[in-house]
Amino acid sequence: MMVSAQELEGFRRDRCFARAWTLTTKNKDWWKTALLLTLACLVPVAGPLGVSGYIAEWMRTVAWGNNTSVGQSISSGWRMFVVGLVYCLAFGLLGIAALFIPVLNGILFPFFVIAGILLSYFVIVAQLRATIYQKLSAGFNV
Repeated sequence: MMVSAQELEGFRRDRCFARAWTLTTKNKDWWKTALLLTLACLVPVAGPLGVSGYIAEWMRTVAWGNNTSVGQSISSGWRMFVVGLVYCLAFGLLGIAALFIPVLNGILFPFFVIAGILLSYFVIVAQLRATIYQKLSAGFNV
């Protein structure tokens, strides 16, 4: 079910996915943007930063109810990268510290795997929060 032009003007909490799809496909050449983003991923460092930033900026646009174009993709991608890096480094350091406790090493492994899966979801939310508020510190607020 598509979103009408009238609904694009305002924000409705229950229509985020339909609104995002409508904003994505309202341009007749939307598939070119998807192809360009796919090709941009082949560029070593700036490509993934730009693509992830573009996606995050698009989500920010939908979350705030704007119909404006997406900008600041590289800076948003960099913001997402830093937030993810900090959380993953902290989790890795915790894992290394757990390896040095021989008694708990075998017992903690299943919990560590489950915590890693949960952390991946938490990091995505923190990255999106840092993008929505356009502050790196927003990604570290609880």
